[in-house]
Amino acid sequence: MVGVVGRLVIGHRGAPAVLPEHTLAGYRRALDDGAHVIEVDVRASADGVLVARHDCDLSVTTIAPPGSRVETASGAEVTALPARERWPLLRPGSAAHDGRYPVPSLTDVLGLAVAEAVVRGRPVGVAVELKDVAAHRERGLDVVAALLADLALVGVPTPAVPVWVLAFEPEPLRLLATRRDRGLSPPVRLVHLQERAVSAWPDGVDTVGFELALVLPALGARDGAALTSRVRDEARAVWVWTLRGENAFLPPALRRGPRPDGAGDLGSLVAEACALEVEGLVTDEPARVAAALSLQS
Repeated sequence: MVGVVGRLVIGHRGAPAVLPEHTLAGYRRALDDGAHVIEVDVRASADGVLVARHDCDLSVTTIAPPGSRVETASGAEVTALPARERWPLLRPGSAAHDGRYPVPSLTDVLGLAVAEAVVRGRPVGVAVELKDVAAHRERGLDVVAALLADLALVGVPTPAVPVWVLAFEPEPLRLLATRRDRGLSPPVRLVHLQERAVSAWPDGVDTVGFELALVLPALGARDGAALTSRVRDEARAVWVWTLRGENAFLPPALRRGPRPDGAGDLGSLVAEACALEVEGLVTDEPARVAAALSLQS
């Protein structure tokens, strides 16, 4: 499964520059805007349901009152909550949709990918990021087992819906690699995420995902080429995250105009990633990244 000029556009939590993150509408918009893969963060509710949320605190991106937490609510309670925009001042267009779309479960997102692959006549990938696996385990919740159960329930991965599993923690990736290689779990692809400093990645991972500042020169990286080459020499792919186009998220040289919510020069970051032969670009703005990629061919 390859994207424009052999690269994947990965819709980070959907298309959150346009619609509230982790909503089915946002995932559809990401696909409309050129994403090949939709990325979903998952946490377990009190009753073990995997739901699409990045934060423990539900009030950050839903209408739940402050202090409401995923792990103290049931899956039904979480998925009944309407979503809202994380950064309303930076993304007023997305904030205009606050309250319109509920929080989906992981099975909802996987089911959407299956349906959209049929409708669009092309593969639709899903990248599932496991959040705080060890902390869940301390509360008696096995996120890896819940993930495998949800994949089996929906019947993925398939050629039409490939699945990547992402984590900062190496242990769940090691477990999944062992199970996969022994034929005990489905052929998911594994991505070890690297943030702030580079650490060793476990055997069995297919891809290493780097925070932008670790590899892109415009963001201060000095050895990005050596680092990405090292990964590729080990027959692994490279992803980078997260490409955001508002001035507030860009270095001064790439900002355009005085407004923090103004559209900056996201294309220069895409060009740097292409120069490093990065295979996967994780972005809040699939449309702009897909357009920038088309200029690199």
